[in-house]
Amino acid sequence: MESKGYALAFVLILAIICTGAYVAVSALRANNSRPLVQIERPTEATDSPVTLAVATATPVQPTATPLPPTVTPQPPITLPIQTATPTTEGKPVRRIATATATVALPTPTAVPRYAFVQDGPVRGDFSHNCTAGAYILGYVRDAKGTLLEGVQIQATDAWGNNLKALSKGGTDLGKYDIPINSNVADTWNVTITDNRGTPQSLTVAVQHSGQFVPDQQPCWHRLDWKRTY
Repeated sequence: MESKGYALAFVLILAIICTGAYVAVSALRANNSRPLVQIERPTEATDSPVTLAVATATPVQPTATPLPPTVTPQPPITLPIQTATPTTEGKPVRRIATATATVALPTPTAVPRYAFVQDGPVRGDFSHNCTAGAYILGYVRDAKGTLLEGVQIQATDAWGNNLKALSKGGTDLGKYDIPINSNVADTWNVTITDNRGTPQSLTVAVQHSGQFVPDQQPCWHRLDWKRTY
């Protein structure tokens, strides 16, 4: 009898457990079918659409501070010189002048052609001493070497002395001599002239020392002349 009571109690407990399990499962399903938190959705407006304004951010550009310009030294600029040249129409035409330097050469002085030239250097004649006086002497010839007579020779000095002589004829053909002061140092300028005193040759200077030293300081000075034609 005790075993049957145990069996009946077991069955009763098992039925209670199953009933509780069924109730729990049913309640769980009901809860899963509805959301635990209800979210209210906004009511859609049918009258007019809602325009949303979107704010656009404009990027701000940084302001650059300008740097001072870099100055590069430049070489000096040489500008050509411009000159204005008038034309036939009266309007000036500008021309660029060249920078070529022109060197002015001296104009050669025309040397007049004389009828006579010096024939050899001035030389001392030591065949005479100063006791016979002092002279300027020589011979005058033509271009072929022929001795000439009647040619006038003139000698002047700084003291205003003006001495003249003619080339001789005869045995002294072509020879001339002009006496000078033997005791005074002087410079004589000798020239061949015509009868009017016009020079027919270049002037030749003859130095006289005023003293006689054999083979060094002559008292006689020889100066020969030759005609150019």
